[in-house]
Formats: sequence, C-alpha cells, structure tokens
Amino acid sequence: MSAAAKGKKDEPEKKPRRRIKKVAGHGGHHGGSWKVAYADFVTAMMALFLVLWLLSQADTKLKESVANYFRNPGVFASQAGGILAGPKKVSQDPSAEATSEQNMFNEAASKLKKELSTRPEFKGDKDRIKVEITDEGLRIQIIDKADRVTFESGSAVLDQSARQVLAEIAKAICELPNPIAIGGHTDKNLFPQGSTYTNWELSADRANAARRLLENTCVKPDQIRRVVGYADTELLYPNQPLSPANRRINITVLRMHQPSTIKEGKKIEGDEGKSASVKEEEKTEVTSEKEEKGGAKHPKPAPEESSDEDNRTEKKAATEKSSATQKSGGKSAEEAPTKAKHSAH
Repeated sequence: MSAAAKGKKDEPEKKPRRRIKKVAGHGGHHGGSWKVAYADFVTAMMALFLVLWLLSQADTKLKESVANYFRNPGVFASQAGGILAGPKKVSQDPSAEATSEQNMFNEAASKLKKELSTRPEFKGDKDRIKVEITDEGLRIQIIDKADRVTFESGSAVLDQSARQVLAEIAKAICELPNPIAIGGHTDKNLFPQGSTYTNWELSADRANAARRLLENTCVKPDQIRRVVGYADTELLYPNQPLSPANRRINITVLRMHQPSTIKEGKKIEGDEGKSASVKEEEKTEVTSEKEEKGGAKHPKPAPEESSDEDNRTEKKAATEKSSATQKSGGKSAEEAPTKAKHSAH
C-alpha cells in the first residue's frame, strides 16, 4: 500500500454543511419595530404627566391660559416664549381687546389707590399721588408739595419716601404687558446764569432716576418706551410758575389698543357734519321740486265777477288803446319811406 493511500485513510471524514434558508421580511421577535411604538408611548405619557403637574402647581390664571392655548393654539402671541410666559390672546374684535385693557387699567388703578390709602407709611404721600385713566393710558403723577418733595431742589436724587412710592407703583404696573413712558417736569426756577446744567438736564435726570428704581423693583427694561425731560415747558399751574406742584414725575402705562369710542369719535363727528350738509341740500331740492309740482297742480283762483260799470270802463279803455295803436302804426308806415330816402343819400 502506498504512502498516499495510507494518509487519506487516516484523515477524518468531512460531513456536509447544512444550509439554512432565511425568509426575508419577517423579523419575528428579534425585530426592532416595537421600540418605535414604545418610544411614542413613553413620550405621550411624559407629556401627559407634565401637563398634570403644571395644572397642579399653577394658579387659576395660568390654568385658563393653558386651556385657551390647547383650544386655539394658533391665535396666541407669547411675549417671552412658551405658554407660561403670559400669552396674550389675539382677538378678531378690537373692541374686546380695548375693553380687556381698560379693565386691567381700572384694576391696577384701584389696587394702587387702595395700597396708598390704607398703608400707614404712605399717609403723607397719598394726597400728592394722582392716578387717572386718560386717552393715552394709565397715568400716575407724583406731584411735589411744599412740605413733601420727590427730589431736593436742583438735585436728581430720590427722597426716601419717593423711593417707597415708586416701588409701590412698580408693583402695581409691572404685571401689565403695556409699554411705559416716564416724564420729568420742573418749575420755572432757573439755574444761575452761565451754568451748563439747566432744567432740561435736571428733568431728564429725574425721569431717569425714576426709571432706574422702577426697573430695580420689578418693571422689565424692555417695557420702557421712552424717558423724556420736559423742563418747565408743561407747567401744571401756568399762572404760578414757581409753585412746587409744577415739579412732578409722570409715569404713563401706554395703551396698546385704542378704544372704539375714541377711534370713531372724530370719524363719526365728521361723517355727521358731512351727512347733515348733504341732507340739507337734498331737503332743499326736494322742497323746491314739491313747490314746482304744487304750483302746477293747484288751479289759479277764479277772477271775481265785475259789475256792468266796470265792464263799460274796460271796453272804453280797450277801444282807446286800439285806436292809439293804429295811429302809431300809420305814422311808422309814413316814416319808413322817409328813412329809406335818407339812407339812400
């Protein structure tokens, strides 16, 4: 037996491999599609519990905002992003927005007046704080008195009592989304001649001092629309230019929606004036047409019956008139050839 044949005999016999045929498109329990469904389920549950937690922690006003957002998610304009930042609903009716804004102004004014009148620390300041709602918005004025001033003479440093008043004003208006305008006013007292610091700089510095305190309390810096120094150009008492009441700080919460009564007031007035003149002209034309038609319809009054003597007098006058006409006609006929002859010459 050869060596080659002997080597082949010693090698183990190889078994054939079994081929497993896989069916495409069927992952069985080894597939990953259930993970996608489970992820969606977990996300939905997380959103549900997040909403439930917010509702349990939120006050009534926030609950109403969240509810309104889910009812009409496309008609909200958030001021700082998200629902919780105090969304403002955009209404199709401008009068509804103006009414809501007016109610907010009334509520803020009532709250501020109540705080100033009930708290003992404001006992000496409540008479010099004027709160009113105007066409421009909610205006709050801090007016100086002879014994109670906001700033020392010629200074832009706030008095301690004025700081407390401004802090309370800030708390009353900082929750409103409206822009704010601040103005400073002085009296007619002038700085010494040659001074580079005038009432213009003083009024502007006082307005800025009020702005800084409002912002340090709770008013957002982006709410401040303008800060203006008016100097002594808008005196509260023009007949008393040196009166302490002319020194004041104005804080105005500006309207974002003008009331329809104010918007349409001038328009209605103009339309009424115009329509009144048009109606007057139409009335005159109709009256003249009626008078013309009336004159054609109404018969003339019948002449009164005359007596026999009057008839004879009228006949005699008519006869004399006809004879005079004939004579004048004959005379004209005789004069005609004469004129023709003269014209020929």
